[in-house]
Amino acid sequence: MTGTYVAPYLLMIAARRFPTSGGFVITPAIMLGMTVNATSPGADLALTTQDGTGFTFIPRHLSPVSGQAGGGLEVGREKWLISAHYSAMLAENWHAQSIQANFKMTFYPSYVICPVVASFALRRVGWGCNLWRMDFSPPYMTSKMEAHQRAAGQLDIALADKAGQTRLTRFYQQGCLKARRVGHGDTPELVAMNISGGIAGGDSISMAFELGENAKAVFTTQAAERIYRSLGDPAYVSTKLFAASGASLAYLPQETILFDGFSLDRSLEIDLSEGATFIGVESLVFGRLAMGEVVQRGLLRDKINIRCNGRLIWRDVATVKGHIFSCLNLPGVGGAARVAASLFAVGQGFSEMMPQLRQRLEGHVAGVSSHGGIVFVRLLAEDTITLRLAVMAALSTFGRKTLPRVWLS
Repeated sequence: MTGTYVAPYLLMIAARRFPTSGGFVITPAIMLGMTVNATSPGADLALTTQDGTGFTFIPRHLSPVSGQAGGGLEVGREKWLISAHYSAMLAENWHAQSIQANFKMTFYPSYVICPVVASFALRRVGWGCNLWRMDFSPPYMTSKMEAHQRAAGQLDIALADKAGQTRLTRFYQQGCLKARRVGHGDTPELVAMNISGGIAGGDSISMAFELGENAKAVFTTQAAERIYRSLGDPAYVSTKLFAASGASLAYLPQETILFDGFSLDRSLEIDLSEGATFIGVESLVFGRLAMGEVVQRGLLRDKINIRCNGRLIWRDVATVKGHIFSCLNLPGVGGAARVAASLFAVGQGFSEMMPQLRQRLEGHVAGVSSHGGIVFVRLLAEDTITLRLAVMAALSTFGRKTLPRVWLS
């Protein structure tokens, strides 16, 4: 170019991701900017190659300052993305516009074909040059790549009463789930362990626990379970519990910690025979509270079904999605609580303990109800320690004076 040509610019782009319950991610964006041409007023443009050959363009007197504006929208999931973008540059004596749409899909067989892009662009510049262009980027083969690693685990345990002692009759463990017995008392304490170190999107965890007639046991977990950020797919956790007539089952897992960006689909199925005694608790911690983490987005689908002799006596279904802390701050949801627990008890005489239970929970944010032979307690708190104190107070009402040993380690 003749002379010195410098075109500094300032460009600001604001974009935000909005995950939906269906796994889609919608990302709108706004673009604003300004370009300043530092050429001499009225300068003409020319191009000179390295060998000295010169090409002179039609004289063009560019405006010293031009504004830039635009916007875009992207909609995608883990393996595909659709985007549309528009930009315009406006000045006193010229303008340029650009519209572009793209579609990209990624496949994950043994080899990866990526990316497959079809784009359409229409450009119009101020001095009358119109360009229509359709671009295709053909698929190409890359080296062999592995898809995201996923963890899967399964536990299937059964116990029965033999001569007054509860003994194992079936023990199956597979994948990332293991189980161990702690202690040697009359009531076995079985501890489930997830050796994968946590649960991420796409992982699948399945547990089944069965007690025969007159057997008794405590089922717990080695540590608080962590649900990490998901890349799109939810994590699936399924727990099935069965207690025969005369059996006594305490289901007392430690808390589940939900990290920012989590996606969890969890179900708990409890099947009790007439005369069985059952106490269970499920606790949720939204974010790593000690680190000050804010759970800006996430998805939780939580289902609890309790049956007695095959008849459904309790169903609790909850869905929380979007900006989790904003949802928890609502008075009708969490009232700014950051941890929550559900406690349920089925057994003879439990319904008569309602006044004592309410008294023990004074000073805690709790709701207590009884229906169809089940006592249900919902607990809210600002931190895990306060929640555990409330859980301990409720469990002591039903005869459990101590927590499982692993809770205290």
